[in-house]
Amino acid sequence: MKINKPEWKFVFVFSFLVILATFIPLMTGYLKTPEGYVFSGVTRVVDSNTYFDYMNQARDGHFVFINSYTSEDMDRFLVRPLFWLMGVVSLVLPSVFVWHLFRVVLGFAFLFSVYYLISMIFKKIGDRRIAFAFVALSSGLGWFFIMVYELIGKMFGSLLDFRQSAISFLALEGQPHTIASFFFMVLTFILLLKAVKKNTYRSFLLAGLSCFILGFIHPFDVISVFCVAVFFLLMVYMKEKRVLFKSFWFFVLGVPALIYYGSLTFFNEIFREWSKQNVIQSPNPWGYILGYGFIIVFVAVYLLRWYSWENLKKADYPLLLLLCWIVINPLLLYSPLKIEGRFIEGLHVPLAIIAALGFVTYALPWLSAVFRKRISRRVLIVLTIAFLALTNVYYIIDVSSEMKPDRYAEHKFRAEYYLLQEEYDALQWLSANTDPSETVLSYMEIGNYIPRIAGNRVVLGHWAQTVEFERRRAEARDFFSSGSASLIEQHDVSYIYAGPEEKSLGTINFDDHYDLAYSNDAVSIYKIK
Repeated sequence: MKINKPEWKFVFVFSFLVILATFIPLMTGYLKTPEGYVFSGVTRVVDSNTYFDYMNQARDGHFVFINSYTSEDMDRFLVRPLFWLMGVVSLVLPSVFVWHLFRVVLGFAFLFSVYYLISMIFKKIGDRRIAFAFVALSSGLGWFFIMVYELIGKMFGSLLDFRQSAISFLALEGQPHTIASFFFMVLTFILLLKAVKKNTYRSFLLAGLSCFILGFIHPFDVISVFCVAVFFLLMVYMKEKRVLFKSFWFFVLGVPALIYYGSLTFFNEIFREWSKQNVIQSPNPWGYILGYGFIIVFVAVYLLRWYSWENLKKADYPLLLLLCWIVINPLLLYSPLKIEGRFIEGLHVPLAIIAALGFVTYALPWLSAVFRKRISRRVLIVLTIAFLALTNVYYIIDVSSEMKPDRYAEHKFRAEYYLLQEEYDALQWLSANTDPSETVLSYMEIGNYIPRIAGNRVVLGHWAQTVEFERRRAEARDFFSSGSASLIEQHDVSYIYAGPEEKSLGTINFDDHYDLAYSNDAVSIYKIK
């Protein structure tokens, strides 16, 4: 299991190149910024803006946050330590720079931890590198099914929406907390493996501490970790007749986040309504199988060729844990919980590692025999990894091509990559001249940006965090088309933002009813008397 310096050098260089590739859409976005526009600095805009809002609140001195994307009265209730830390760092560095700095640092941490886990399973350095490439680059057949959809209009698979929690590369390209979740899941399992071997209080407490941190990033990942850990410890007992009572402290440290978020679900009305809308369900199982494509094929090859009761009893702890992981998480994906689809997070790691086992142990020798001297072993490896990475390549091309001003006013999952300079200036005016507690009424797209840039609360701004989103969207549309004042009174609105999106909904002249507080060529902001 020992990793020498040349290996770590390879891991660093390979990780650097992978993380660098995740910046291609961003660099494209900056370079393609049209004159008169401001680039958002991120690719997954809608949800990312909510996290920038948490960073703003942390910068204002708050450790406990509110939901700025709905107008109801509320106390501070949300604890997000990672975004608090990012907000503190953004006191001295620009927020967008901090965002990507954390992406890079956490990306390296995740990839280094993955290689360490791989080294616990593979003895040969060459095989470790193949497995590492599988985790970092493999992505399934999403690219193929998207092309089919574009040709015949029928959608297959579940990874076609480029869900960052399903693929390691997409997680690295996505948001810092998703990368952190991947990292702490892997770290927790590494520490748990060491704890099972040592069977000391300290080792189980360290694993529990990692799980504790994970819980305040993504609490549902703790459910995954606990279920896998219980099954793994049961397998250890069946294999060695050894009961690890000290593992109790691992579970104790992992529980607080579950208790905290569970109490919010039961006792906090805002969070409860938010959770009702934040439903991510799993598709038909064929969706995942087709989505992961040849990763599943290589996993199946390994399990069908390797599995026997004798091999299972002789399996080392690391392999046993990965097998538990790929058995338990698919079951969670079809649990009765409304967040069932979220249990896909991190599953790509054990699938890719076991797929690499299937490839190097069985598929690669077979391919080498088939092609003999016509294609070298190295070329077969490179071609396989390149093929497995095609969805990531497609994603980079697709997102880079989307980097242009375009309006998605009626799509609840999209927001602009770019703002007009006038829109940005208007939000800066709100930031400088209003209090964060004052509520702004706008339509969806700019409402998604207002908390991030201006710092105000909004009536409408996010598909999940805005309470009764669909009803409120309809009410906001009616307001900007007819000017009904009931929405103003109902949500204690302080300012009305009327920009290009709002003006496209109707021809109401707000000058006759409200005081004009700010205006430029594209935006007017009115203060409620």
